Formats: sequence, structure tokens, C-alpha cells
Amino acid sequence: MEIEIFRFRLGQCCELRLDKGTRLCGRPIVLLQALLVEVGRTWFEA
Repeated sequence: MEIEIFRFRLGQCCELRLDKGTRLCGRPIVLLQALLVEVGRTWFEA
């Protein structure tokens, strides 16, 4: 899974672009939680 992190500054809005074309925008901590869920789901599907 390729992950690109744009405009990552702590406390500011940042954008996560996942390989599926999914784009998430929010606070870094929220994106980190969403990313962990996504990674966990990938592991369980494998």
C-alpha cells in the first residue's frame, strides 16, 4: 500500500492519499487513527 502524506504539520490540516484513490483530510492524529485501521484491515484480509 502506497501512502503519500502532504502538508504534514503537527496541529494543521494534512492530506492522506491512499492507493485506492481515497483522500482523507483532517488533523494528523485523526488521520493516523484512520491509517492504523486501514493497515489493520489489510493485515486481517491477508
